[in-house]
Amino acid sequence: YSFILKRKALFTPYTIHTLTRYYTFSHEKAYKELGYSPRPLRESVADTVKWFEKNREIKKIARIA
Repeated sequence: YSFILKRKALFTPYTIHTLTRYYTFSHEKAYKELGYSPRPLRESVADTVKWFEKNREIKKIARIA
């Protein structure tokens, strides 16, 4: 559809491939070797939403949908 509408695709074939698989990821190696400690998901999502609002990205996404 993106080719017909001449718009950037929201999902690439690779994106669809990745979303339809049950890949698992771990930060265990980063924790052991680098001391990596991820912050809580709620905090990360809240900061992401604030960034999108500040940079007007939310309006761009709403127009695409």
